Amino acid sequence: MILKARDNPFATHRVEALLAFAPAWLGTSWEKLLADLEAHRYRAAIVGPHGSGKTTFLDALVPRLRRRGLAVQHYFLNDRITARPEPADDPETLVIVDGAERLGFRAWRRLRAHPRLLLTQHRAGRLPTLLRTSATPAMLEVFASRLDPGLALDAPALFRKHRGNLREALLECYDLASRGRSPATPHT
Repeated sequence: MILKARDNPFATHRVEALLAFAPAWLGTSWEKLLADLEAHRYRAAIVGPHGSGKTTFLDALVPRLRRRGLAVQHYFLNDRITARPEPADDPETLVIVDGAERLGFRAWRRLRAHPRLLLTQHRAGRLPTLLRTSATPAMLEVFASRLDPGLALDAPALFRKHRGNLREALLECYDLASRGRSPATPHT
């Protein structure tokens, strides 16, 4: 039996609703993160491997920054999106570039002097590191069980298969559930 997309426990809207970033996952708090970002004068990087929570972090951070009265200009760069991030005219605007490793030399040259700049990248280097994201098989197990209670998931095997990329592991769970298979026994 084919499962309809809206009924899939791993549908994007369910994942996003249940798995909003929680600083406790990484042993910190929103208060500390916001204070550290301010201490860095809003020039910092979120560093971590693919699928470790960098974008999920930004999704939760941006509304908090806006509630504090900060103007935010947010760019999301991935394989399909080739936006050209531009520095904001207002030096008080925080420019966020999610996927900064995709910036070419010229784009980085235009942005790097902006006084308020927050990047996500896979390796440290361009700006001081605000946060290092990471994922574990235990996180995958908790997230999957929140989405599909009672699920018997071989989280370590699925985590290894996707090289620690939680996003890809959860996408496989979606695909398997849509075909009526249990993500408990990942197929290669």
